[in-house]
Amino acid sequence: MKSRFAAATAVFFLSPFIISAQESAKDRHTMATNHLKQVAADISERCLTDLRTLSDWKERRSKLRSELLYMLGLDPIPERTPLRAEITGRIERSDFRIEKVVFQSLPGLYVTGNFYIPNAVAEPLPAILYLCGHAPHPLGAKFNYQDRAARFAANGFACLILDTLEFGEVPGIHHGTHDLNMWNWLSLGYNPAGTEVWNAMRAIDYLETRTEVDPKRIGLTGISGGGAITWYTAAVDERAAVAAPVCSTITFGSQAANWRADGQCDCIYYHNTYLWDFPVVAALIAPRPLLILSGRKDLDFPPDGYHEVFKRAKRVYEFYNAGDRIREIDDDVGHTDAPLFRREALQWMRQWLDAKELPPPRNNELSGVGIGRRSRMLIAVSVRRGEFQDSQQPHEACRIEAVQ
Repeated sequence: MKSRFAAATAVFFLSPFIISAQESAKDRHTMATNHLKQVAADISERCLTDLRTLSDWKERRSKLRSELLYMLGLDPIPERTPLRAEITGRIERSDFRIEKVVFQSLPGLYVTGNFYIPNAVAEPLPAILYLCGHAPHPLGAKFNYQDRAARFAANGFACLILDTLEFGEVPGIHHGTHDLNMWNWLSLGYNPAGTEVWNAMRAIDYLETRTEVDPKRIGLTGISGGGAITWYTAAVDERAAVAAPVCSTITFGSQAANWRADGQCDCIYYHNTYLWDFPVVAALIAPRPLLILSGRKDLDFPPDGYHEVFKRAKRVYEFYNAGDRIREIDDDVGHTDAPLFRREALQWMRQWLDAKELPPPRNNELSGVGIGRRSRMLIAVSVRRGEFQDSQQPHEACRIEAVQ
């Protein structure tokens, strides 16, 4: 009798908790999601709001740049080892030639690309580093973006178009967390954006070795993942004189409110150790010219995000009296490199790079990129090192024959 009474009593007192547990099982995801949305909204809301003057920004700029490098897995900066660059072939066109280029951004980490050079070069040219989005092709992502590079070359720019990890000619993992549940990347401090940024920085090193290129007139552009790497590379490497990222601009508040993380590649987000937002990345580019190109129907990079980045970053540009050096353009399109974007990116590069020298901004205080000890990015690459050691050296950086 006592045991039955005890059992009945237990059921009476525990049943609310059992029901509650059943209900919370259904609500748990919503509760966690709402919490993340609120945290992200708070991060976005306070971003750069404590800045009042250029002096305020200058006091913080170097530290913020170091924090971004850390969150990309690039603090300390890896050693700049020999590029061992090779030209594996050439294609001649009426207005330009294409060189098939491969170099090693780290020993055994091959980077492939095509270098477009206008014919009859009489003096060093402005150059574009075009960073590809994620467009798979056996000849590399650059195959799908070759019309952009050809257009720049036809308009008097040298243009190096670079492959991405996983979508290039050399095997590598880019979508580790997105596709393969490689969440140990977080504890390693690894993010493929860091490797892509390092490859882009080494590509600028390569451009500096080319006599056809004026190293003070190098612009960066690209769409989607290539746009994200345009953002990050320009923010940490001041040799990028001009930037025009396409369909790649976010705030964390917008991404959480619209719940877009499930559609994003690993390289879009840095590991947000310091809990700051994307307008800081834009501000780190100031006062160098920055054109933000976005689609109003782009579900992954919605307007409430990119408008907020422009608004907050412009305040920093205005500290430099350089409000004319930041601009945003959007179009009634989705996630695509619309004709308007390609025209405007070309015009932006013409405006700021065609002159012999960029007009010096007021209160200029740009710093260089240092070299440090072994970085977390190098550790993560070493995890895959056997893959590169066991594979053959890339054959030809590209065998494209379809350039129009």
